[in-house]
Amino acid sequence: MVGHDGLGEKTTLAEILEGAGYENYGIVGNPNVSPRFGFGQGFDTYEVLPDNTSPDLSDLPLDEPFFAYLHFMEPHSPYRAPKPYDDLFTDPQYSGPVDGSHGQLDRIVAGKLSLDDADKGHLVALYDQEIRNFDEQFGELLDQLDERGLSDRTIVVLVSDHGEELLDHGSALHGYTLYEEQLHVPFVIHDPRSDRSRVIRGRTQHVDLLPTLLDLLDIEHKADLPGRSLAETVTGQETELGDSAPVFALASLKAVRTVKGYSLLMDDWKW
Repeated sequence: MVGHDGLGEKTTLAEILEGAGYENYGIVGNPNVSPRFGFGQGFDTYEVLPDNTSPDLSDLPLDEPFFAYLHFMEPHSPYRAPKPYDDLFTDPQYSGPVDGSHGQLDRIVAGKLSLDDADKGHLVALYDQEIRNFDEQFGELLDQLDERGLSDRTIVVLVSDHGEELLDHGSALHGYTLYEEQLHVPFVIHDPRSDRSRVIRGRTQHVDLLPTLLDLLDIEHKADLPGRSLAETVTGQETELGDSAPVFALASLKAVRTVKGYSLLMDDWKW
């Protein structure tokens, strides 16, 4: 948990990397991870972007070993991707009420708006356009690394903070349930020292990021860190993840609906 007093004595990844000689930059498009909640702890610079602005690397020096935390807001409600993605996947013949606005999505969550199959298809298409827009933005970041000669010495991690429900269980948005469309998110690691791409089946968690990155960077750390290191899997020394620890998840939200729920994933079971 974090609050207005910051993280206190908690040590962040940025602080560990700072001690190892790294310059740390945070550029975020989501106010929920702003410095006033403690997320800037350990960063040399930490910037919260205005609305409809995406992070990029163009203004960062990146001359020394660096850690850049770039948090994109998209894909996120409202589902209104900019041109040329605003009509990329939607059916031009659709004439229903769905517009992807946050207020309308709230009405779906509250049970005040029912959708037919055409409406659901349009909602999914709107979200897919958001994803396509983000895909282009992320590609531009990779191009920037390449143009600056950094691609062959930069580890790139792509991960999401949550998923999104698109009527999978009769609702929308996120934070109200603990179904897999909320919990199962992308986790991609590119290490330029690895000679091939592969998909590893198995369960991972966000807490695995810290020990994984420290091991990939050959930085000593405590043996009892939360999570497990995936470094040997990333580098190809191991081909399977093996058994994972039980995964606990919590939903606690007071918004359109007030919810509080828990889930536990262990082996092939979920409660």
